[in-house]
Amino acid sequence: NNDMSIPANYAQVEAAFNRKSLIDYMTTNLMVVASDWLNYNTGWWRGTDPNGTHKKWAYVLWDLDATFDYYINYSGVPNTDPDALPCDIEEIAEFMDGWFNNPIGMHEVIFLKLLDESPTFQQLYYSRYADHMNTAFSCENMTTTFDSMVATIQPEMPRHIQRWGGTMSEWEGNIEEMRDFIEARCQNVADALVDCYQPEVSGPYNITLQVMPAGGAGRVKFNTLWHEDFPWSGDYYGTMENLIKADANADFVFSHWLSSSGNIIFPNIDSIEGNIVLALDDTLTAVFLSTVGVEELTEENTRFDAYPVPANDQLEVNLVLPADGTYTLNLHSADGRLIYTEVSSGRNFRTSISTANLANGVYNLSIDSDSGRLY
Repeated sequence: NNDMSIPANYAQVEAAFNRKSLIDYMTTNLMVVASDWLNYNTGWWRGTDPNGTHKKWAYVLWDLDATFDYYINYSGVPNTDPDALPCDIEEIAEFMDGWFNNPIGMHEVIFLKLLDESPTFQQLYYSRYADHMNTAFSCENMTTTFDSMVATIQPEMPRHIQRWGGTMSEWEGNIEEMRDFIEARCQNVADALVDCYQPEVSGPYNITLQVMPAGGAGRVKFNTLWHEDFPWSGDYYGTMENLIKADANADFVFSHWLSSSGNIIFPNIDSIEGNIVLALDDTLTAVFLSTVGVEELTEENTRFDAYPVPANDQLEVNLVLPADGTYTLNLHSADGRLIYTEVSSGRNFRTSISTANLANGVYNLSIDSDSGRLY
């Protein structure tokens, strides 16, 4: 009966429960439209080694044959079709109340209480759902995995039929029916969360993640997933906070974030860890700076002027650099496209860049030397 909106109460749950495991368990069963769970086929565990790393309660998947509208509906699932909703868990919970006649300690009760009362858990659930939607339960992954399983089982089917009966055409018909269900199901899961939980969530919106410079400057964590291969794209929800974090590789440091659509980044664009609230499709770029061979910059040996800002027709650039050498001036769009580049030798670098035909937005101006990035 403790109020989960109180941080101290939520902290107790966080200390005892692997919250992502609870969410993964609920999300997986709801994604595959399981109809024989919670009152049956539920497993959870924790380690007993006092020096171990798995001391929190976590869940295991167990006996998921009643999925994708196959077999008997033992769990009061209100809709076993491909358009089933994640909030069907509320009606399943009501069915469980009647089944057990005692809601204390039931897993769906714990889940729904956290979802109803804790903003922290809400953010984790909505974002983790989207992470699954873009990876394990994407149409590409679901159909590829299914086809791989069919290819493994198919050579064994003649012996199975000889022993247990049936025909290959019957089996192939069942395979096609299940594949049709999966293809329809994976198309519905993105909008289904919004149907259940708006206005807390909206969208979804497509977001592309990338780093600058490309090719090993660092990695990006978006919600609960780390990404190292770029560009990476997925669909995520608006209105809510999507957590972001940058991690620089060796010889680089994080500089700032760029949002091509001007979505709000909090607390500010140079925070290595923060959040972004999506209102439009976006390209989010983590900008890193090289630390290898960069000349020492002081007020006495450098000057970097770029004006006017904003530049409607023309941007004037005036540079005084720390030493003689070859320098490259680059102008990138917020989504990482190279708009303009110019190479100059010597310490003094003056140029004009035409901006009349550029779209309104944020652009990144950088200076590179032979030994690394200066600005």
